Formats: sequence, C-alpha cells, structure tokens
Amino acid sequence: MRVLAYHRVEPCRDLSWNRVSPRRFERQMELLRREGCRGVSLRERIRSNGGASVAITFDDGLASVVRHALPVLARFGFRATIFVPTGWVGRLNGWDSRLVGRPVRHAGWKELEAAAAEGWEIGSHGHTHRDLTILPEEEARGELAISRALIADRIGTAPAAVAYPFGRMNERVARLAREAGYACGCISFASRGVPDPWRIGRSGVRLFDGDADFLAKVRGGPLESWQAAKDRLAHLFSLGTPRLFHRIRKVDALC
Repeated sequence: MRVLAYHRVEPCRDLSWNRVSPRRFERQMELLRREGCRGVSLRERIRSNGGASVAITFDDGLASVVRHALPVLARFGFRATIFVPTGWVGRLNGWDSRLVGRPVRHAGWKELEAAAAEGWEIGSHGHTHRDLTILPEEEARGELAISRALIADRIGTAPAAVAYPFGRMNERVARLAREAGYACGCISFASRGVPDPWRIGRSGVRLFDGDADFLAKVRGGPLESWQAAKDRLAHLFSLGTPRLFHRIRKVDALC
C-alpha cells in the first residue's frame, strides 16, 4: 500500500528537512495525477483495497498544511489525512522548536473543521506528541484516549487511525491503541513483510526530494530502496528528540 507522509508545507526558507514548498507540493500532486493515481485519505486507501490511489498523510497537524496544501488538493480533487496532536491545537509548536529554532503554529479547531468539511480524515497524533514507548502505561493510554475523544467531540467523528508520535511504537503501544478504539496505526518509514494494520508504513516526502525521488515513492523502481534508506535515516535522527523533550519536561516540572 502506497502511503506518503508529509509534515510542513510552507514557502519559508529554513533548514527543516521535513518542509516542502507549496510550489513543490503542487508539482508532486501533478506528477501523481500524470501517473494515473488519485490522492486519497488513509481511510479511503484502506477501504479501496488497491486500485490507482495513493494515501496522502500529514503529521503534526500544522496550520501551514491547511493553508497551503488544502487548496492544492481541492483543485486536483484529492483528499488527505492530517494527524493531530490534540494538546497542541492552535498553539505554537513547543515540543520541537527548542531543537530546530523557529516555532511553527499548529492548526486550530476551526481550520481542522474546514479540512474535514473538504473530505479530509482527521487522525490522532497523540495528545501532547510524546513518545508512547517511553511513557508509563497509564500515561500512554491517556495520550491515545484523550486525543481520540477530543477529535470525536470537535470534528464529530472518532478517528480510526493514529500516527505514532516520532513514528515510535511497540507491541504495548499497539495494544493500547487497539484498546482505545483505533483500527490502525502508522509508522514513519516503509514497512516490509506481512501487512500489519498497526505498523502501516509510509514514505516521507522532504525538502530535498526531486521528481525522480517522488516518483520512486509512488511507483517503486531502482530508487525505491534509496527512499526507504532515507526514511530509516530520518527516523534514526528523530529518536533523540522525544528523549530530550522528555528530559526538558521533567526539568520544567521541577522549576
């Protein structure tokens, strides 16, 4: 199953490798259409069980995605899934900005409602975007349950899918997600082997991806293994972020 994972879609220039410019994003959607593919939400892709569709997903629920990606997808007749860390809705990104500099804003509920009205799926990205694998069980359970309840209350539909914060999961996290009422979970790199609804793999789309890179993510080919390697490398670099943020929270609580 082909699933693309984006984070930021905005025109600013910075060193975030998880950023794609609106112009580049529009170009990629045009390439998708030329390939004879439709851009759909993760829910639609799972229900279709094949066909010429590619799931488009966005992690972190950022305002720039609603502002820049939503109108582009509407022009193409495409839809997407946006995974929301509900504790950060409408706020400046505080769990990552100390590490990469300029903070960015998460979408507010009205923006998310507008996306849902356009047919977008609103999924969960936890409540406070903490690594669920390193939290005590009750805290991890709360992260999943609170996020799902808030989205159900504000959007009107309880999310079926969760994208694990930082792409981190294990058997305990999968069990807690299942108990919280989710139907599937996404990681942040391509998954091989027997399909597992709790480890849905995704191909990240990033700042330095050209047309050939993007097409390899969509249709495979000689560059596909290189794309998978880049995702694994990005995942490896991200592993330090949740642990550092966890330490920062503990220090802040003592001050």
